[in-house]
Amino acid sequence: MYAETGAQETGFVAGHLLGPSRASCTRCVFPYSIGDMSHDAVNLFVYGSLKNPATFRAVTGWSFHPAGATPPAREGPTLAAAPARLLDFELVSPDDLYFYAVERPERTIDGFVLFDVPAAAAGELADYEGPHYQLRTATAKTADGDVPVSVFAAPANRLRATLPVYSPGDRRRRLKAEVAFRARIDHFFAGGDGSTGGELKAQPVKVRAAREIKGATIRDLVRAHYHAPGLSEFFIRQALAGRPPGFGAIRSDNEASLFAESYLGLLVRLVIFNQFERRVFEQYRYEIDRIRGSDRFFEPAVSSLAALRMLRGLGPALTAVAGDAMTELDFHRNDFFEFVEWSILAADHLFDPAAARDAIGWIAANRTGGLIPLSADLELSNLPHGIGEGGFDPAYDSFRFFRGFGLNVLAWKLGGHIRPRPAIVDQTGQRGVLVLSLGSIGRRTARGDSTADPVEPVTADPWLLSQLIGHALGLYEIQPHALALTLHLPHRLRPRSDRATLPEPAIRCLLALGGDAGPNATGQPGVTVRRVSQREIVSLVPTRGLDLMRLARPTPPPVRLAALAHGRLGEPTPPARMRCTLAGYRFCRLAPQTDYAPMIFALKGLQLHYRPADMLTSKQMQADPVTERMFSSLLEWSDCPAPISPAAATEFLDAVQAGLATERHGRPAHPREQIAAAISQLETGLREFNNKVGSR
Repeated sequence: MYAETGAQETGFVAGHLLGPSRASCTRCVFPYSIGDMSHDAVNLFVYGSLKNPATFRAVTGWSFHPAGATPPAREGPTLAAAPARLLDFELVSPDDLYFYAVERPERTIDGFVLFDVPAAAAGELADYEGPHYQLRTATAKTADGDVPVSVFAAPANRLRATLPVYSPGDRRRRLKAEVAFRARIDHFFAGGDGSTGGELKAQPVKVRAAREIKGATIRDLVRAHYHAPGLSEFFIRQALAGRPPGFGAIRSDNEASLFAESYLGLLVRLVIFNQFERRVFEQYRYEIDRIRGSDRFFEPAVSSLAALRMLRGLGPALTAVAGDAMTELDFHRNDFFEFVEWSILAADHLFDPAAARDAIGWIAANRTGGLIPLSADLELSNLPHGIGEGGFDPAYDSFRFFRGFGLNVLAWKLGGHIRPRPAIVDQTGQRGVLVLSLGSIGRRTARGDSTADPVEPVTADPWLLSQLIGHALGLYEIQPHALALTLHLPHRLRPRSDRATLPEPAIRCLLALGGDAGPNATGQPGVTVRRVSQREIVSLVPTRGLDLMRLARPTPPPVRLAALAHGRLGEPTPPARMRCTLAGYRFCRLAPQTDYAPMIFALKGLQLHYRPADMLTSKQMQADPVTERMFSSLLEWSDCPAPISPAAATEFLDAVQAGLATERHGRPAHPREQIAAAISQLETGLREFNNKVGSR
C-alpha cells in the first residue's frame, strides 16, 4: 500500500481481492492465482489510499459507502463498508512511496472493511497491486465485533524498496504510481518533508490553488516518474519551486488595466474548467478509461469534454460567476493567487455530480469509434485575418497581456498558447492569436509558456473530436477563425510519393465544404471561398503555395524531467523512434455550432484512398506544371466559384467511401450505416454550397 492523497483530488486505492474468506486458513498465503478464484464474495480490508472510494472505483467500477458518511452522489454498484482496525499488522514503507501491511503482533492499522466484495473485481485489483503484495487472512475489529477479512500484505522477510518501471500500456500500475506520487507532491505543498507517512487529509484551498498554478509541472513530474521512479525530494522541490505569477508588473500599466476585466474573467473560467475536469476524471476514471480506449490517446480528452459540457449547461450562471469575481475582488488590491483561490471555491459551488454523471453517460452513448488517431488546432482571434496594426481587439488587445495575467499557466489542459502575429508588433509588446492545440502535452519553455509541440492524438472518434472542438469555443468566448485537423497516419499509410496530391475536383469539394463560402469581404456582389479568396491559406511571395495539407513527423514526448532527475542537466533526450506521419489539413474555417465529424470522415477517406503528400507547395509546382495549373485554377475558382458538378461530387463521395472501407487493415473501422450517414451529410453540404453559389 502507499500513502493516501487528499480526498478531493486524488482518490485512488490499494488492496487486493481473492477468492472467498477462509477463516480456517489463518494467516496463510493463498496458493492459487486469480484465474483459480472462487466466484463467491469476500470481506476485504482496505487501508492507505484504498480508503478513498474514488480510487477503489477507478480500479473496479464499484463504490463503497462508509457508515455515517454521505452516500456517493453517483449511480452504480455500491458496497457496504465499516470503519475497522486490522489486528496484528503494521503499516510500513521502505521507500516512503509504497506502503505495506506487515504482520507485527500487537500492532494495528486503521481502515475499512468492505463487505461482500465480488470476486469479479479481484482481477482488476490484482493488476493494480502488482507482485509485491500477497493476500492473507486476518481479523479486523469493527463496532460490531471481530470480522474475518482478506487483506493484501507483504511478507516481512522479503520487504524492500521497489521502484518498478511502468510500460505505456500498464494502466493499473501507472495508476498506482500516479496516486503514490501525487501524495508526495500534495505533502510538499502542505509543507511536509516529502515523507507521506500514511495518509493526507483533504487539502485546504491554498494548497489546491498552489497545485492549480503548478498543474502543468505536476503533469510533467508524473510523466517523469514513469521513466524514473523514485524522484528525489530535492528534485521535486526544485521543480515545484518558484513564485506564482503576480499582477505587480502590469498594475502600473494603464493599458493593461483597460483590459483587466476581460483577462480576469477568462482566468476565472479557466480555473473552473480545470477544477471540473480534474474532479470528473477522478470520480469517473473507470468509465473514462473504457471510453478513451488506448493509452496512446490524450488522457484528459474525455473528462475535458464532460467538463466543457457541464460548463455549457451552466449558461448565464458561469458568466455571472465571472462577474461576481470582479465585484468581490479588485485587480489593484488582490493578486493572481487570490483570484485562483476564489475561482476554486466557485468551482466547488458550481460542480454538480448529477451533471457530471449525465455528461459521461452522453459521451458513452454517442461515441462512434474509429482507428486513425486524430488531433486538432483551433485558432481564435477577435481580429479578422489579415488585419494589420490598424486592427483593434477591444477585449484582449490581441492577447498582449496573456502572460501578464498568468493565463499561460492555466490554459495548458486544452493546449492554449499564443501564436505571435509578426505584423502586429510595437514597442509595447507582441500581439497574436490564441491557439488551442487539442492533445498538446505541452513543452514548458524557460519562460513558462506552453507550446503546441509535441501533440498526442486526442481520439480516434470523429464525433468526440468534433464535440470537443465545439464545446471549447464556448469556454473562451473569443471569435473563432481557423481549424487544422490532423490525422496521425501509421507507417503503412504514408504518402505514396512526395508529388502525390488530391485531384482538383476533390480539393474543390473540400473547399466548398470547409473553405467558408460566403459574400465577398470587399463588399462586391457574389460569393467567394473566403479562406482562399482572402489569401488566408495562400502565399504568393516570395514563393507561391496553397496551404491545404502539410506532412510532419511527430516530436517524441518530452522526458526532460526524467533526464534532470538523473543529473543529466542540459543533455538532450534522444528522440524515440516514431512510426507515424502527421497529415495536417489546414484549410477549414472554424465556426460555432458546426459538426466537423463529416469533414473528418471525408479527410480520412481521401487520405486512405489517394495517399497524398503536401499540397500545394512551391516545390511541387516547380517540379510539375500540372500542379502549377491546378494552383492557378483553384485561385480563379475560389474568387468566383462555379457549382460542384454532379460528376465531381460523385467522384469525391465515391473516393471517401472507398477509403473508409479500408481504414482497419482493408476493412471499415466504422459501421457501414455510420459511413453512409457521413456520406449523406457531405452530399447535403455540397448541395447547400451549390445553392449558395447558384443564387448569387
